[in-house]
Amino acid sequence: MSTIDNTLYDFPGRENYPVSETVNLSAFELKRWTKEVLSLIGLSNKHATIMAEVLVESDLLGVDTHGTYKIALWVKRALNKGTNPKAEFQIVHETPTTAVVDAQAGYGQIMGSLAMDLAMKKSNLYGSGFVVVRNSTSLTAARYYALKAAKSGKIGMVLTNADPVSAPFGGKTPMLGTNPWCIAVPGEEFPIVMDTATTVSNWTKLVVYSNAEESIPDGWALNADGQPTNDPNEAMKGSVLPVGGHKGYMFGLFTDILTGVLGGGAFLNQVLSYGHVDQPTSTSHFIGAINVDGFMPEEEFKKRISEMVGSLKNSEKAPGVDEIRIPGEQTHKIYQERMSKGIPIEPRRMQNMLAISKELNVKAPPIRKA
Repeated sequence: MSTIDNTLYDFPGRENYPVSETVNLSAFELKRWTKEVLSLIGLSNKHATIMAEVLVESDLLGVDTHGTYKIALWVKRALNKGTNPKAEFQIVHETPTTAVVDAQAGYGQIMGSLAMDLAMKKSNLYGSGFVVVRNSTSLTAARYYALKAAKSGKIGMVLTNADPVSAPFGGKTPMLGTNPWCIAVPGEEFPIVMDTATTVSNWTKLVVYSNAEESIPDGWALNADGQPTNDPNEAMKGSVLPVGGHKGYMFGLFTDILTGVLGGGAFLNQVLSYGHVDQPTSTSHFIGAINVDGFMPEEEFKKRISEMVGSLKNSEKAPGVDEIRIPGEQTHKIYQERMSKGIPIEPRRMQNMLAISKELNVKAPPIRKA
């Protein structure tokens, strides 16, 4: 069972900084600060650059629970030796179209990015490439890696298992993670992206609700006794529900099959919570890239996608609905807005960043004026 509580993402000394308002930081400055922090905890220049890119790009995409929101956790995991900052991308088995990689207990953000690079390289040569990574840590936002493929004219696929926070359908003991699926395809205006956990809520949202002292919605979670709860703190001790009941359970199960089982890594409750900051989590990922040109020219595919998008957006709307949205459309708009106006950093994250800056003697990123 996970040991996450609402202080896991906090850094010692956070409470010493009286920040009360959300501020905006530029992506450039946030990447600079993040890279410097990661370099100081032991990452190579190359790996610090990759991880800073993944975290801040996740912020830009609007995945606020999966980017620099968790920077204190990633720092604590390195300082407590739960994650290996010196880990290398070790290929242990390879064919022209597939590979199995041992992440050596390193950061999933780095290993996931390098795995997608390898999958894309294989897809350029052979039409498709699939890489399973074992002995890793959380990827952060799966859509970052899938979008990396989509922007290169490929269909990107990302699945990852995680520590057990969800009981199997009909059970009450957590055995499965949030186990997200993500698929991204190229489009003329923006890539279409499916990025979803196989549970009703991702785990970090429980922390967000707990920190805000708010109740979670009905149907999100069970307490430790297997009873429905609206208390995020009780939910952390219990189980997040699978989306769609038995259907979400099946998708979560197959995530574990395609990641931990297929890659020779940990699966189900063998995966540890990243709340154990002094222990490896043994997370596994499935990363794939399919070259659209193996089926039809990329531009023709994009035109057909645009035709599909147009048909959906112009279809008859239900009463009270102003617009039919396409998966990935909102992400695209948020990205453009945050590149222009900056990334909103809520008070608690800013306090953590200031505490980390003091601990590591790093210059905090300047606040962007509105």
